[in-house]
Amino acid sequence: MLTMFTRCRRRFSKVSPTSAEEPAPVGSNIPHGLSTTYSKQREMFSRGDHLQNTHKQWAALGAWFMGPKAENGEVFRDLLTQAVDTHIGFRRSYFPCDPPYVTDDLRETASFQNAMNNLRSELDNLQKELMNSVPFFSSRYKGHVIWDTVMPANLGYMSAMLFNQNNCASEASTVTSKFETEVGTDLCVMLGYDRNKCMGHLTSGGSVANIEAIWAARNVKYFPLGLQEALQTDDRLAEARGYKASFFRRGEVAELVSGSKWELLNLDVDTILKMPSEVEDLTNLNHQQFMKIMSQYLYESVGVQEFVGRHKLTQSPCVIVPSTAHISLTKAVTILGLGRESLVTVSVDEDARMDSEELERVLKEKLEHNIPVITVVAIMGTSAESAVDPLKEILDLRQKFKMKASLI
Repeated sequence: MLTMFTRCRRRFSKVSPTSAEEPAPVGSNIPHGLSTTYSKQREMFSRGDHLQNTHKQWAALGAWFMGPKAENGEVFRDLLTQAVDTHIGFRRSYFPCDPPYVTDDLRETASFQNAMNNLRSELDNLQKELMNSVPFFSSRYKGHVIWDTVMPANLGYMSAMLFNQNNCASEASTVTSKFETEVGTDLCVMLGYDRNKCMGHLTSGGSVANIEAIWAARNVKYFPLGLQEALQTDDRLAEARGYKASFFRRGEVAELVSGSKWELLNLDVDTILKMPSEVEDLTNLNHQQFMKIMSQYLYESVGVQEFVGRHKLTQSPCVIVPSTAHISLTKAVTILGLGRESLVTVSVDEDARMDSEELERVLKEKLEHNIPVITVVAIMGTSAESAVDPLKEILDLRQKFKMKASLI
């Protein structure tokens, strides 16, 4: 994509000699042959709006960004200074009687001063290098499907970074883990899940999120096979050997141990997600105890070769995505050991949305060859086209195949 950077040194820019010159507006002081593109007279609000103080809700967006000309730069600087000052105060107020480590004697040493001078010099070098960055904040730049970051995100990130919390363990992140839980819950509720039966967490970016999604879908897909083996062979689950599940292909509820491999690989996701708690109730085990037992039988625990060998699986599964899918989904199937060839692409229509008719054809093909479908990925805003796949049509197909053969 060709991107043009223009440095504006004047209020007006010369009109290209190859373009037809248009006369200046009547009453204008602009010389003939000059463009008004960058005139300071261009304003977001008309003078009447200013005088009447007309309220425009969308104008609040102006408070979210620093602005392409750093129009909110002073506000950002003040808030960032406030965040740094708050953190400094936090450190100084924590056991204030403790002796300092960085003393005046330490500051006077040559090694300390050299290190401090090096810090300032390297930071200055870094800032100079960063001046060569792509100006994503400017409306002049239209490449890479990216734009400016909002001030709340930047300020929140910089503020939290000073406290260096580790969200891998709640005792090491007493505040930020709570924030993460709240955000995860809000996202789940936004998508229609029950607040009391959902959870989510934050990742470092979209690529990791996609990889985790395929990882979770794969684990769910193979869970019934692992549970069947555990029910058949592990005496600790003896009280649950008669556990029953819904087999859509049969149109009945039957004992899980009676299911064929194909049936177990195509159970409804909601049915699978209920299995742990239902088996725990039958065996009087808590979740930790149950999952410790299951660790000897699950795909993600014993590994692909051992799991495939135990269950004599001969067909490799697939993940179905539109042809507009992000490269991270290719990374996902590769990292998870499914193989690049397991990623099956479906063509898109003229609006760059997944073609539902083509998807149905692909699903029929997988059904005919008994190839398990781990998941079908619908993209809500593709990277290059911002296209939204036809989610309702995809879900309708999911229901159709679930009733027909429990394929997905």
